[in-house]
Order: sequence, then structure tokens, then C-alpha cells
Amino acid sequence: MSNTPQIKYKEHWKKVEIDLHRQNKQEGWGFHISGGIDKYNFPLEAISVSKIDQNGLAQRDQRLKSNDIILKANKINFTNIKQKKALKILRKSGPSVGLLICRLEPRIIEDIQLVHSGKLGITIVGGIGDEYFPTDHGIFIVDKDKTQLQTNQQLHLGDRLLNISSGDNIRDLRFVTHAEAKQIIESACEQNNRITLRVGRARYVETPITPPVVQPNSPLRTAYMDKLATYQGQQGTEAVFNGNRRPRLQLD
Repeated sequence: MSNTPQIKYKEHWKKVEIDLHRQNKQEGWGFHISGGIDKYNFPLEAISVSKIDQNGLAQRDQRLKSNDIILKANKINFTNIKQKKALKILRKSGPSVGLLICRLEPRIIEDIQLVHSGKLGITIVGGIGDEYFPTDHGIFIVDKDKTQLQTNQQLHLGDRLLNISSGDNIRDLRFVTHAEAKQIIESACEQNNRITLRVGRARYVETPITPPVVQPNSPLRTAYMDKLATYQGQQGTEAVFNGNRRPRLQLD
């Protein structure tokens, strides 16, 4: 049986309907697109929002976001279309355009601070051109080095890497190749032994609790068991345990 984790990656994506309205045809929609089957510069040859114009219609509306993937415009399928045709459809739309958007928006997004000694002890897969899943370009954790649990214990198999920060330097990991992701992570680790990984997840579970080493019948052991019993009665809540334990997520 394979040890590959079952990742509910489809739950990381959200479909959104957005209707934009303009005063006249001379006013643009206030966003730019990239991709298309004739211009492969985005995952899955998708038509995506590459830029939101400052003070433009889309920015004033505040719903459309950079990297949103356009599935349909005015009910016309955009999933297998040339960029030139997509532009023509958008420009020739009347006073309104109805967009069906696919947006990377995991249910749970968590910033995890890690202290390391040069490596994070994780194995990653995926990336543009090396998709782990046929319809998803994400970077996922599929294995952890058990000898480095002190570093990677807070990470879970199936976590999607969204970005990594080292000091004030934040690098995006959502839309990169596998080689780029590896280089970005290695560079961040070289810059600082303290980094923050932003990960996307589908749902919460509890992080396994490792009991402290104490003598039988000691006051510390009694206090620990009392806290553990209270904590186990509050599973699924945001209860605090030992000062910093929080419910964690598992992908199955």
C-alpha cells in the first residue's frame, strides 16, 4: 500500500461569480489577463488575472484578485481559449460582464514559524510543469524527515506551501515551478535560521501531544493529566493547551 498522503487539494479552490458594470464601452474593466492555449505562461494554459489597475473599475469593485483564474466570461468557456479571443470577448462585452472565477483559497491558512539548522527536513512535490495532480500546480509536502521533527513537527503531510518569509523578505510559492520552489526555500534558509512558512490546509485536527517526562504521582504529572482531560473534552475548539497548543489540520 502506498504511503502517499491523500490530499484534498480540490478543497483549496473556490469558485466565485463576479459581475462588473461600467458606464460606457470606452471604460476598461480595470484588469489585465495572461495565459491562453496560444500563450503558455500560466498553469493549465488558464486565462488568469495578471494585474489589477490602480483606481480602475475592478479595484473599485474590490472583488477580483490577481491570479484569479477565469473559467467563464458571459457564460463563454475560457478554459480552452486563445488569449486573443479572450481579450476580444472581454472588450466587446456591453455595460456588464459576468465572470466565473476559480480562486486558490484554502479553508485554513496558517503561518508556521520554524527554527532550523540549514534544512527543513521536508520533501516537496508539484509546481508548474511538474504537477503532482493533473489539474493543480501547487507545491505540497509529501514526506518529513523524522530525524528533524524538532524543526518540522508543526508541518503536515499534504500541506500546500503558499509563501515563505525570511526576515522582511517574503517569496510567493503559489505559482512557481518545482525548481523555483526548491531554490526559494533554500535561499530563505540560507538567509536566516528562523523562517515562516504560510501553508494552506483543508481542515483542523489536533496536534499529537507529547507528555512531559515526570515521576509517578508527582504534582507535575497530576497537573498534566488534569489539563489533558480538560483539553480532550474541548476538541475542535480554539482552546489553549500548555500555553501554545492549537487544533491542527490533517488532510485525508
